[in-house]
Amino acid sequence: MRRGIGFGLAYGFFLAAASLAVHVGSGLDSAELTFYRGAAGFLFFFSAAMRSRSLLVQKAAWPLWLRTIASSISILCYYWTLQATDIGIASSLLNLAPVFVIFMTAIFLSEHISAAEVIAVLAAVASVTSLGAGIPTAVWLVGLCGSVTGATSFTALRASAQRFDAAVVVWMLSLFLIIAALVVKQGNLQTPSLSQAPVIAGVCIFGVTSQFFQTKAYTFLPAAIASAFGLTSVAWGFFFDIVLFGKLVSSFQIASYVSFIAAITVLVYLRNASKEA
Repeated sequence: MRRGIGFGLAYGFFLAAASLAVHVGSGLDSAELTFYRGAAGFLFFFSAAMRSRSLLVQKAAWPLWLRTIASSISILCYYWTLQATDIGIASSLLNLAPVFVIFMTAIFLSEHISAAEVIAVLAAVASVTSLGAGIPTAVWLVGLCGSVTGATSFTALRASAQRFDAAVVVWMLSLFLIIAALVVKQGNLQTPSLSQAPVIAGVCIFGVTSQFFQTKAYTFLPAAIASAFGLTSVAWGFFFDIVLFGKLVSSFQIASYVSFIAAITVLVYLRNASKEA
């Protein structure tokens, strides 16, 4: 449990650091940064993944494939929202994923949703709505798409992390990120300038590192608990918005961030408690 918590906290920080690099952008759009992140993970974990390549085509590998496809879409959506709004708001939209995990299990696995969980869901959604008041509808829709596909990814990741080494899981995602980015850009990637190198390096290093720590967290923790550590990236994103970009935050917005994190934390706790009962 301690190791899982440590990996989870590291995941939240490095996710926020990668989000900061994407938000800065330096003239590169979200799809291009997705491509570079995928390329970095593909190359770094290639050797380790090849040692387990025979497992990737087995029937039991379907959760890994589902997780990879869903996560690729989620990251593309998340990177786009990072360049379209504040880091804290984009992170909050992404971290609505536990809400959708609960609804997915209720619909597809017939799991019961308690009244307390419904209240926590409503509080989380209301908090994000108040945070993002006035942002374009397109940002909401893309952000929610990233959250739904992220929920699918989180649900499948627990099974994948138990069977496959973290290096294999990250390598698979990296490969699909490259493919997804090339499809979106139709193969037209601009040659980056020297001034853009620090941003690319930040996205690659922090992005791949966060993915590795996320996978390790899911190895040691239940999916509901591991996914909750993504909430620390919301706090870091909120901090970056204020300190680095001078965003003026009202007391109402601070209360919205606190209530969102509290609501999702309670939601995850209730869901985990109901499974252990």
